[in-house]
Amino acid sequence: MASRTPLISVALVLALTGLARWAPSVADQGAGELAQAPMNAQATIKPALIMAVDDSGSMSFDILIPGIRDGQSKWIVSAKTFGGTEETVCTTVMNCYFYLFPHEGFNTAFPAGYALAPLDSAALFRASEVNTSYFNPLLRYEPWINPDGTRTPNAVIAQTRADIRSNQPESNVVYDMTNYRVDASEMFVVYDGMTIPANTWVNTPATTPCVIRNANGSIRTNFVNTGGQWQQLTADVTLAGVSCLIAFAYFPPTFYTTRNNNLLPPNYGYRADRIVEVDALNMGKVRKYQILPGNFDSTAQYNAAIQNFANWFQYRRNRLLSTIGAMTDSMDGIRDLRVGYFTINNRTNVTMYDTGTADGRTGLYTQGFHTLKAKGGTPNRDAVAYLGEQFRRVGGSEVPVISACQRNVGLLFTDGYTNSKTGPVGYGNTDSGLGAPYADIHDDTMADIATAYYSGNGTPLRVDGAFASLRGRVPVSEEVCRDPAGNPSVDCQRNLHMNFYGITLGAAGLIYGPHNPNQTNDPYKFPPTWSATNPRTVDDGNVIDELWHATINGRGKMFNARSPDQITMAMREVLSSADGGASPSASIGSTGTRLGSNSLSVQPSYAATNSSTDWHSRLIASTVGFDTTTKSATLTEKWRAETQLVGRSATRAIRFARANGTVKPKVEAFLPAAFTGTGLETYNELCADALSPCKGLYDQLRAPATALPLLATYPSSAEMIQYLRGDRTLEGDADRTNLRLRRRTTLLGDIVNSDVVISARGDDYGHGNLYTNGKYDELKYAAYLKSKYATQTSMVYAGANDGMLHAFNGDTGSETFAYIPTTSLGHMGNLLFPFDRSRTAQLHQHRYYVDGPVVVSDVYDGSWKTALVASSGAGGKNVFALDVTAQSSSPAVMWELSDKVTANDSTGVPIQNRLGYVLGRPVVVPVADASGVKWKAILGNGYNSTRGKAALLVVDMSTGAVTSIEASEAEVTASNGLGNLVAIDQWQGRTKNRGRDGLVDTVYAADQHGSVWKFDLRDYSLALGGKPLYTARDRANKRQPIIGGLEVSAAGSGVMVFFGTGSYSFTADATDTSMQTVYGILDSGVAVSGRSALQQQFIRSETGGMRSASRTIGGLNTRGWYLDLGLDANGDGTTVARGERFLGYPRLQNGILFFLTYTPNTDIGGVGCALGGDNYLYGLDALSGAARLQDTRMQSIDGTAPPEGTGAMKTDTGGSGAAKELATFLTSNSDPAVAPGDDQPPPTQCSVILQAPGAPSLYMLRPCGRLSWRQIR
Repeated sequence: MASRTPLISVALVLALTGLARWAPSVADQGAGELAQAPMNAQATIKPALIMAVDDSGSMSFDILIPGIRDGQSKWIVSAKTFGGTEETVCTTVMNCYFYLFPHEGFNTAFPAGYALAPLDSAALFRASEVNTSYFNPLLRYEPWINPDGTRTPNAVIAQTRADIRSNQPESNVVYDMTNYRVDASEMFVVYDGMTIPANTWVNTPATTPCVIRNANGSIRTNFVNTGGQWQQLTADVTLAGVSCLIAFAYFPPTFYTTRNNNLLPPNYGYRADRIVEVDALNMGKVRKYQILPGNFDSTAQYNAAIQNFANWFQYRRNRLLSTIGAMTDSMDGIRDLRVGYFTINNRTNVTMYDTGTADGRTGLYTQGFHTLKAKGGTPNRDAVAYLGEQFRRVGGSEVPVISACQRNVGLLFTDGYTNSKTGPVGYGNTDSGLGAPYADIHDDTMADIATAYYSGNGTPLRVDGAFASLRGRVPVSEEVCRDPAGNPSVDCQRNLHMNFYGITLGAAGLIYGPHNPNQTNDPYKFPPTWSATNPRTVDDGNVIDELWHATINGRGKMFNARSPDQITMAMREVLSSADGGASPSASIGSTGTRLGSNSLSVQPSYAATNSSTDWHSRLIASTVGFDTTTKSATLTEKWRAETQLVGRSATRAIRFARANGTVKPKVEAFLPAAFTGTGLETYNELCADALSPCKGLYDQLRAPATALPLLATYPSSAEMIQYLRGDRTLEGDADRTNLRLRRRTTLLGDIVNSDVVISARGDDYGHGNLYTNGKYDELKYAAYLKSKYATQTSMVYAGANDGMLHAFNGDTGSETFAYIPTTSLGHMGNLLFPFDRSRTAQLHQHRYYVDGPVVVSDVYDGSWKTALVASSGAGGKNVFALDVTAQSSSPAVMWELSDKVTANDSTGVPIQNRLGYVLGRPVVVPVADASGVKWKAILGNGYNSTRGKAALLVVDMSTGAVTSIEASEAEVTASNGLGNLVAIDQWQGRTKNRGRDGLVDTVYAADQHGSVWKFDLRDYSLALGGKPLYTARDRANKRQPIIGGLEVSAAGSGVMVFFGTGSYSFTADATDTSMQTVYGILDSGVAVSGRSALQQQFIRSETGGMRSASRTIGGLNTRGWYLDLGLDANGDGTTVARGERFLGYPRLQNGILFFLTYTPNTDIGGVGCALGGDNYLYGLDALSGAARLQDTRMQSIDGTAPPEGTGAMKTDTGGSGAAKELATFLTSNSDPAVAPGDDQPPPTQCSVILQAPGAPSLYMLRPCGRLSWRQIR
């Protein structure tokens, strides 16, 4: 039961809380990226990845033939064909081919390299089946991705550039892909024995004629001598002599395939009558395709084909461009890494870029990826040693290793063979005693170098300072590492170390490659016999085996990418291996007991197991009783929601929304029938948004070789959807014998920050107090309450990180429905990835989905109904409303706002730009506007919005139309957002102050930069002349972020507004210890200037978890009070900050302000990687801030009082998380004898019970007053 304080009045709080983001230039907390996992349960230590990227001359090559050294090919005169794989195939250079397009600057990196003539006989080099670097019509070529996730523009068809980067050798070269290329300066090399067919247009320098052969084999001099003019050959000519430079007129958008019809994509549109078959050396008959308008069925098909070719040419034509594209593509959406970058020929100290910040991504792209330029040799051993030494670096800024539990990945990206007789010495035969497959007989190999930084004398990577006593803290898979010998591929190294990965382009070793599939695919089961030849002495396939050997010893992996798309896939897998390596914890986080209706309590808890791949919740409902003898509350378990989801996957009522640009998304049943594409297409839809860590990883869901025969190679579209509905068929054994998809302890995803709301059948939201047109309850709310009480049942609503908002029957715990908002679907593919015992860093990474606040209220729109409004929190920029009146399995979606909605708000700003991550609790209230009384959802616009301005959003519950009131200060230039608010009825009508007409007209809300704003809904404006009521600043004048909820109360002729500062939602918050403060501010109609206008209170001391605090009473002219959250024994203002912060929702009872604070372990996310923190419950006088906990009783109304002068007590939540919620309810000697809507006298003897997680129940006597059947907050 709860007191029936007049609804929507000054004395009533409709508290809303949000998680603040803070501008780095202004405050320390609330900055950067929102955390995507509970920081109390998982230290958010971002892994470090350092990339050593090949910048040798061969990176500029257009030709990549897998299995041939450096991917090049030789013209064999005696056989008049192409081939050769031996080391010396290209010793004469002129008979070897590296390039296809000899425009200006094409061979700047390798001047000895030449371009192959565009002859049909050389079709294999323009066929992606052979030259895997060449254009493949089956692939879609996209421009590079920018740091902000957008793509660079498509290539301009008639002005396709050879390199879009400025200051590059090919920057000024432009191709017209609609015409033949005719440029006498662009010379191709034609070699002895090659034939140029008749009708070919050629041009030779006047002074350099070409020697050819007659038909009888005799040599004819100067036959091809155009004198610098273009000439069309009238007959076939065969070159004689060594070589000749000739310019050709040719059509660049040309490609070849074998006669395999599957080498064109469906609906490509190339006309069958335009396909030409030609003879090609090494291939026989091939099909020739030219992307010309007349060769296609339609203009649209031609446009698509030519655009794809132009994009390939401009962005993926050679190894260097493909590598840049792969790096930008694979890094897209990666927000949990610190990345360093250097090239193998320019080994300088790396800068570590945080991919979680816009500046970090911009720096990585512009100072790293986009600077790649081909030059020099291939000193790979030196590069690997430099990787390891970078991780050991301790001096200077941007040190790679900053934490004792940090995972570190070194990546070598190379297209070529390590230069012989190069590399550092002194490592010795580090791997000699490790056994197979690690040991060999040679000193100072790349494998020795990798071993040194994995488990050898290079580890721990750091032992300086605090690291000296922090060994053994790197997380490993506890289950698997109990038997490391039985799992030799698993990284069980607990000291700081480097895992080593390699990506090479089409290389084959003497052992490594498709010719040895068993050893290549599983070197642990089939250990290679490493060569007796020291790889340092040669420049052949031994060095490819050496690189592979190094990745084995470094517990990484070798990837052999053969085409641009495979380079991206390899990069994605390396990043997925590096990412997700944050320290796991099995701690259970308590989100606090929610005491709702008079008889039901619901408490969620969450846990993470299996290397943080199995995040799950339990939701326990209990009946609440009151023992009149002991005068204490009792709880008796009633049901558990998670157990009732088992076995119901086929019948669960789950609906999902697909965005369509409007506030009314397309909603349909979440069933396989809604996903008609292939498994890959469905997977891509499930991994499409910015929060998705699973882009491009569908291949990782393939069945293992030992999978049951009935399982497909990849999970089908239907199997993935059925799994997300709760089907457990593909949850197999932990050793992956049958395992396909992630195992789940419970089918209810973790409930972390979402509200768990109890909507009781008799909930009275006070709308009977509405005074309109001179009448109370003109809309007959009392009658609706009686009907609702008679026909409805209680419901429990909660958002979970399985992608869904869940609705449970309050009587039984069975699920009534689940709803997937538009912003969840695009990263639900992440939920598929199983725990893999072969990996330390799991592919599955925790993400938030429906993790924001949930509110329920009655609304009127021609008739009464019950509506639910919820946000996705950090799981997406999204707020939605459901009509839950009927309590049916398919509630109507009233509206949904998201960053996918293109409609504008009242100011003309697109909603997708206005809305940020809404972590604050909305309120749903009646408001008077020009058309009468309308029910509105009022909320802050959230954080990290595209527009970056704080705004109050007032959303029409009937239509979803958004009225925005922007709040800004000239001083604040960084991104800002509005979060927390309270809504009150201050006016009667539009002019009379202190009204009681039940219509909300005033809102107080706090923004990300610590300002509390007052909004006047009578004219949708900012009050107080557009200035904040107060801006929170510490004693050093630094702004303090406001994250917790607000509370208000009447104070004479004004309003007291209560709030606190601090943040624990952004990744950097965990280690911040800046001073935070609790405030009580009096709004008397004038803005408050600052701390000097307030009375300061102090925390004096702490003994046995009890904190004593000052009880100073301020003067008549003070505008409120404040309490810094730190110890100040002398009360002289020298408060010592400890990282304590105000995060929760305050409650006002009996003139006492109750609230919770949280102090994270100061090393969370730091060097020592500690977890957890402490919660404190405060009780302060609302008017003065003086200590008041001594006015409560513990455990019962007759219990012991805390010591005199107690301001706070430490709580024990049973977990490590921040407790935010305080539950209050009334007790009496009897339950109400009447139904809602009746006007009967209530009981006369009542007490207030205040319950904080982990704290003893606190009791206070109070008059019963009128009783409500609804807990408002």
